[in-house]
Amino acid sequence: MNPWNIIQKLESDNSRLFKESVVADYIAEADFRHGLQWALNPLVTFGVQQVPVSETDGKGITDADFYKLAEGLHERELTGHAARDAIQDLCDQATNEQWNDWYRRILIKDLRCGVSVKTVNGVAPGTVPVFGCMLAHDGAKHPKKIKGQCIVEYKYDGVRVIAIVQNGSATLYSRNGKLLSNFPHIEEALSKPEYNDTVFDGEVMSDDFQTLM
Repeated sequence: MNPWNIIQKLESDNSRLFKESVVADYIAEADFRHGLQWALNPLVTFGVQQVPVSETDGKGITDADFYKLAEGLHERELTGHAARDAIQDLCDQATNEQWNDWYRRILIKDLRCGVSVKTVNGVAPGTVPVFGCMLAHDGAKHPKKIKGQCIVEYKYDGVRVIAIVQNGSATLYSRNGKLLSNFPHIEEALSKPEYNDTVFDGEVMSDDFQTLM
């Protein structure tokens, strides 16, 4: 079954058990599994804000056509107008089902069928990497653990941001792996070749929490 037909099937029923059974039935199919990994892996980003909906039913494209584009976007070899034009060109060539129900959803990182990382990994453990980071805990609630020499930090009232720099471009995430796009000045400051393959982890602050929000 084509991946977009599997997505359509997943959309047909809101039952969690139904969705898990469908994923289990088709997870071994390479095209479907590959697309799930690209769509649900929080470390795979494409650097695009808008992805067009197909309104013209083209002749169709191949997986190779799409992933050549996806690789170029992910590696930031395609950016700006070049990225926009390449996406539109592939959108026009694809069939409506291919683009709107599968390839476009990979690029917007939202399969829109009620399937999450938890769903996929519950059926096939380890299929999609899980984004995680160390969280702060109130030391007053764990007095037995604070013994001997310790390093203790204040818990600042800001927003936790993890910045991962790849190919000279910084991508910002929340502590749950959600993409953050509202701190462009931080992205710009960290988007430097000398920071390649570096992870910055910290708290973004403002005058007060309301101003930050």
